Amino acid sequence: MRNRFLSYLLLLSFLISLGKPVQAQAPAGGDEVALLAVEMRSESDLARFEASGLPAYARLQGRQPLDYLLTGADHRDQAALLLVGLSYQVLDADIAGASYYLVTFMPGRSPDQVELSDYGKVLLDDGVQVVLRADPTQAESLVQAGAELRRLTFDPKPLRQAAAPLAIPDSIDPDPLIQSMIDQVDSDTVDDYTG
Repeated sequence: MRNRFLSYLLLLSFLISLGKPVQAQAPAGGDEVALLAVEMRSESDLARFEASGLPAYARLQGRQPLDYLLTGADHRDQAALLLVGLSYQVLDADIAGASYYLVTFMPGRSPDQVELSDYGKVLLDDGVQVVLRADPTQAESLVQAGAELRRLTFDPKPLRQAAAPLAIPDSIDPDPLIQSMIDQVDSDTVDDYTG
């Protein structure tokens, strides 16, 4: 009876020890950073996005009067965007190792003349530009077909233009010739002329 009890106890401790590493691991699919298009309908949307701390990879405008930002976000960040009331579309579930391009066409070239899916995966077509996932050789072939490409990089871009510098500087270095003329003016002589 005692041997049976010890066997159960040993088996139970073995099963518990097997479960510990599994519990410590993050759930599968939780760490991937997805490429998102976040809708920007107003300045307040832009302020909420800035408060999220997410990077903006590009700010684009389609044919509709709607701006959108391209950003990268994991599942937690996506939930945070929804909590602050921002709408988004997942363009690609995992950006790791991917190359993305913003595609426009040269004047006189119609996008209908080129089948973009032959050059990569079309992630978004807003009527003005296309977001395309492609490798560099596919991108080069698309350029030869008449498209203009801009590679999307993952470094954060500023969302607002920097404030213009003040028109009047804090300090001025005077022109030496002008300063020497001012130094020759005598206040008593000026009083004589004006008095």
